[in-house]
Amino acid sequence: MIDSSPSPIDSRSEECRRWALRQLSLSAADWAPASSDASFRRYFRLRSGDKSWVVMDAPPETEDCRPFVAVAERLQGAGLNAPEVLAADLERGMLLLGDLGTRGYLDALSRGPDPDTLMLPAIDALVRWQAATEPGSLPPFDATLLRRELALFRDWLLDRHLGIALPDREARALATIEDALVDRLSAQWQCNVHRDYMPRNLMVCEPLPGIIDFQDAVIGPYAYDLLCSDEGKGFIYLPILNYADGNLDFLETLQQESDTVNSLSDGGAHCGTICDAASPTFMLQHWVRDRARGTIGLENAIKRQCADTARLYGLEDRGIIAPGYLADLNIIDFERLKLGKPWLAFDLPAGGKRLLQK
Repeated sequence: MIDSSPSPIDSRSEECRRWALRQLSLSAADWAPASSDASFRRYFRLRSGDKSWVVMDAPPETEDCRPFVAVAERLQGAGLNAPEVLAADLERGMLLLGDLGTRGYLDALSRGPDPDTLMLPAIDALVRWQAATEPGSLPPFDATLLRRELALFRDWLLDRHLGIALPDREARALATIEDALVDRLSAQWQCNVHRDYMPRNLMVCEPLPGIIDFQDAVIGPYAYDLLCSDEGKGFIYLPILNYADGNLDFLETLQQESDTVNSLSDGGAHCGTICDAASPTFMLQHWVRDRARGTIGLENAIKRQCADTARLYGLEDRGIIAPGYLADLNIIDFERLKLGKPWLAFDLPAGGKRLLQK
């Protein structure tokens, strides 16, 4: 238990502690910092026995608790796991919240479980949050706010942290890019946007995920949170062939035809658009094992990737397992076969990009 006497260093913390104890009808409890964020808000954890709560300290002269309370209710109304507001003193900027635990996604993902076990529920929760949009229920993520967000790159990163002043030509180019981004984002479907939907603001608890730091939510472009969900490393991929209709149905017929051959290679000319090396794995995982709309046989897939490809290029001495034929035999754990998400690497000469996947 902590000492009940007020701290001369932080009387505000003591005020929050005493207020929270009164709300819970407790005389004493363990009290410790929980976290802080980029604003003036602070969070403390209160423990009594096997129970715990979180107290938000949001000084009213700099912060407003009402958006947090309103968005928490909206998230819970959408069936999502946001901390419950158990008590509130909005005039003094104090909230007593349910505790979503201490383990965040960022830590969990760095320690090795299959990312899909965490990220698939997170994406599902994001879709439900977007589907719960009610026009006018949140502030708009309009052009003014978008430009303010974009200005952080120039004002904070370039100017303040790197000390870089862009020449006029590059400054004009950056302004042109910003104009294009504002136009494209403003034209997207508008929905609920968390604004910081990323692993550092998602908690590992039941049900997945616990969602925090949502007080700045707005209604804006649907792609914003999707791009944030992978710590800002995500990108939007727009297929122009094969998946242009939103499915691969027409390819199923081609997979059964004897006059078609599976092939994807252009010598690296479009290595920032496609990743040729992932095709064999995708063939086995998607077309043979996982596709819900219809699969092809394992024997057919192996034939198409080995024998048919060898014949196409005139390699008559390989492609099948037989005496006298050349072969590298691969043993594949078919049930555990898994193709990860693609990512961009900028490791070619002059910082050129290529799409990688494994």
